[in-house]
Amino acid sequence: MAEFQFRTVVLALGCASLLVVAGGTVAAQAVARPAKQPPTPWISTAAARGLVRVPRASVVVGEAEPNGTTATATLVAIGDQATGAISPAADIDFYAIDLAANTVVNIEVFAEREGSALDPVIALFAPNGVTLLAENDDTFGFDSRIRISVTATGRHFLRIMDFAGSGGAQFTYRIVFNLAAAAPGDPTTLVGAGLGLAFGLAAGPGVFYAADLNGRLLRVPAAGGQVTTLATGLAAPFQVVVDGRGDLLVTELGTENTASRVSRITAGGTQSVFATGMEFASGITIGPDGDVWVVDASAAAARLIRFDASGQQKSSTPITGIDLFGFAAIAFSPTGQLHLSNFDGGLYRLANGVWTLVLPLNGMGAFAFDRDGFVYVGTPFDGLHLYNAAYLPVSVPFVLVGASAASHVAFGRAASGAVNAQLVVLAFNEGELRQANPASVRAAGFRIGVDLLDVTTTTLAPGTMGADYSQTLQVANPPGPVAWSIAAGTLPPGLALAATTGVLSGVAEQSGPFAFTVRATSGAQTGTRELTLTIDRPTVVVAGAANHLLGQTGQLTPALERFLDLQGNRNGRFDLGDLQAYVRAQGQVP
Repeated sequence: MAEFQFRTVVLALGCASLLVVAGGTVAAQAVARPAKQPPTPWISTAAARGLVRVPRASVVVGEAEPNGTTATATLVAIGDQATGAISPAADIDFYAIDLAANTVVNIEVFAEREGSALDPVIALFAPNGVTLLAENDDTFGFDSRIRISVTATGRHFLRIMDFAGSGGAQFTYRIVFNLAAAAPGDPTTLVGAGLGLAFGLAAGPGVFYAADLNGRLLRVPAAGGQVTTLATGLAAPFQVVVDGRGDLLVTELGTENTASRVSRITAGGTQSVFATGMEFASGITIGPDGDVWVVDASAAAARLIRFDASGQQKSSTPITGIDLFGFAAIAFSPTGQLHLSNFDGGLYRLANGVWTLVLPLNGMGAFAFDRDGFVYVGTPFDGLHLYNAAYLPVSVPFVLVGASAASHVAFGRAASGAVNAQLVVLAFNEGELRQANPASVRAAGFRIGVDLLDVTTTTLAPGTMGADYSQTLQVANPPGPVAWSIAAGTLPPGLALAATTGVLSGVAEQSGPFAFTVRATSGAQTGTRELTLTIDRPTVVVAGAANHLLGQTGQLTPALERFLDLQGNRNGRFDLGDLQAYVRAQGQVP
């Protein structure tokens, strides 16, 4: 199941343009690929990529056939350029190269850019010749590139073939083998390992949470240490966010037997369903008001859904003009604007209901803002990038070592809950969480969402018109005194909410259902709850009311007297006019 889900996700992330395997062994074989459209080419300059050559003369190495297996691979070295052709059709060429651990190798193919008919697909294998480390199709137009942190010293193997299995004399290529220069955020520090196929990442006070596609939600101490499993049995968990009450909200892609959904998981691991009815729940974030925003990345009808903190849907808006392919990440900037990334397009900003492309990037994972609006962007090929608040490059790449395939990025939070400058990257290809060099991080992160007070009162006892009513509203664990107010809607006439005690009381003067939202505030925290109070109309025996007017006391309660007064002149006492008004309202007299 996990392998099926993983391949499904990878194919969704840009038509099989990346395949990375964490801690697994796979067969070195071609996979049937769907037809594709020409990708948007990246600008290819050595300066922008920060490449350096080792101190040796570049050597052009021609392929030596037969080289269709790892045993017959053509030997090259860092700094070399390999030339050859995929000919005849279905030809596969292998190259062998000796690589050292703790270095970042950059392998780039020039084919389409030099007039070749080849649409190259390259794959890098570990020294055992079987374990697939990375595979890439389109990076620069149809041309391919692999940039990856090498974890083991030894002879590695590169495979190149045509996307469609074609070939011929015109299917030529040139491959450049280089080392990448150290990025500003290097060296990285390992925070947690053994995360499986973790893609989603979120920060809580003193901890990080990672969503592993294998069905687990993992807990990683921010200071490093033992990784523990908080929840299992999830249906391909994809992304995760910490809500305003401290619970985890996890989008689940779903399986053949379980529909896509959003689940809520408490800090103790208790699971419940937060929202359903989505085809492909993908990106998720918390807004500045505590509302939950989810992208249903359905290929047929993608939409942005807004929920309140309790999971009640507030709106659903189509997402048009963006091809999501089942993947999206979303987050609010410090200016309060919602941003969305998709794999093949880049970073989009929502303004006045329109999505605008603000950072074109072919191959983009998730992203995070710092408090100044600078944005850190994960990529599957090129580590972590840093752009300023105007979306202009500051450092591309910013982090490489140990995180060349950066699916997600997050800022940490201190034990107090305050966001700090601990910047971590989820290295999808290694199943690791790595921290960027602290000296390179320019500012603390921007907080996702807000701390919410949990208004624990969820239902109100019904009231009766004319009768005394009183119920005290409650919150869980307020940091100080609580101030209460009505955020929306209207209370039943005659009732009021005490600002300091949360007591809802009075004598209801009208019947019917009354919907309203209460707000509780304590210090910097706030919380809301939508409530409905139903006020009933009592039944009065007319004969008994008449006898009451004639001096036969005990026929009516004080509440019924007030109710009858509300039917008539509302002068504070029950009289004949009130009884006549009630009888007339019952349709008993003309």
